[in-house]
Amino acid sequence: MLPTCLKQQQINNNTHKNNNIVVVVATMASLATMEPTRLYNLLNQKCLSDAHYIVLVDARTPSAYEESHIITARHAKKDLHGVLTLLYENELECKEWCVVYDNKSQHLDEESPGVTCARILEQSRKNVVYVLSGGYERFTALYPFLRSHKIIYTPQELDSLFVYPVELIAGCLYLGDANQASCACVKKALKLRAYVSITEQEGLICDTSDAALLSIPVAEDQGADLFSHFPNICQFIDEALELKRPVLVFSQSAISRGCTVAIAYLMHRFKWDLQKSWGHLLQCQRNVRPHRGFVEQLSRWEFSLHGRGITNISDPNY
Repeated sequence: MLPTCLKQQQINNNTHKNNNIVVVVATMASLATMEPTRLYNLLNQKCLSDAHYIVLVDARTPSAYEESHIITARHAKKDLHGVLTLLYENELECKEWCVVYDNKSQHLDEESPGVTCARILEQSRKNVVYVLSGGYERFTALYPFLRSHKIIYTPQELDSLFVYPVELIAGCLYLGDANQASCACVKKALKLRAYVSITEQEGLICDTSDAALLSIPVAEDQGADLFSHFPNICQFIDEALELKRPVLVFSQSAISRGCTVAIAYLMHRFKWDLQKSWGHLLQCQRNVRPHRGFVEQLSRWEFSLHGRGITNISDPNY
């Protein structure tokens, strides 16, 4: 069953061709809005060059697109008959994510270029087509560093694009790796003013003159203890966010130790159980792999927060 936030449509199956695009009307297609933070995270995964991953469609005017657009976006061109010529049906259908934006659409009931384009693309997919809430204006106001003039990317160029830390709490909390933590452009772009280092390496932060640093030098092994540090880490992040100082949590690869700390903080901040916190992190970052010892420590943290165990960590998903 589709989530209630998605508009379900009952459409009879049929297929027709028109010049440059083959349109297949699918029964499961639907539209939904997407918040800027979600698109930001989708564009900052290390699988951006995967041909099956994402297509981002700019439904603004040609001149607006050429002046500047969101990185990797393709323009929704139309032929002389007004038929969308951006994608063939088989290319569109294979994409895991399809996101459309115009200048500033907010809702699906608007008669806007973004929604109109999304409804056309919807006919060629069985999965959801998303319309970016607030469009180009809102997204680039939040993430101006993700604007671009480049139109065509090779797979090699997509692989070489710089990936920013993922955003766990919009404008507040980020998760990244050691390379991102050491990069001055990341600090400037995300306005970072506090760091939580879960590595044994020192001196990774490019400049701590105006940023607070909490260093937890824990090794990546089964016997390592992060649990005893959870209260101190949560207090440090709470205090930074209270002062409106965005925080970056980082470990060497942001897959195990960094993920463990991020999940622990989400459990503390929102009073979520382990399963919900883990699920939220998976929405932000595809690769979440705390080792077994850290999963058990998160289960203990859940018990300490809720007075009982809630999540079954014997589930193979953990």
